[in-house]
Amino acid sequence: MVDRPGTPGGPCPACSHAFCMVERATAARRCAACHAAIGYARGYDQAGASIRHDACDASAPAKPFYMTKKPKPTKKPKPTPPHWWA
Repeated sequence: MVDRPGTPGGPCPACSHAFCMVERATAARRCAACHAAIGYARGYDQAGASIRHDACDASAPAKPFYMTKKPKPTKKPKPTPPHWWA
């Protein structure tokens, strides 16, 4: 858990101490499950390069961080005949 800035055990609000910089960077990292920032005063699990909130389901597969769009159609749709052809 990263304690809130300015609290005992937490990072300074704005400084260049190595510990404080690491703590602020950890709080800013994104959860692999929900993509929200880890934040302050919340538990988290870190396994290798991946990091997750304790509250997120650890058994759920990680979602990709990027959003995919529907592919654009490659073919132009056939023009509809005029209504008087039917």
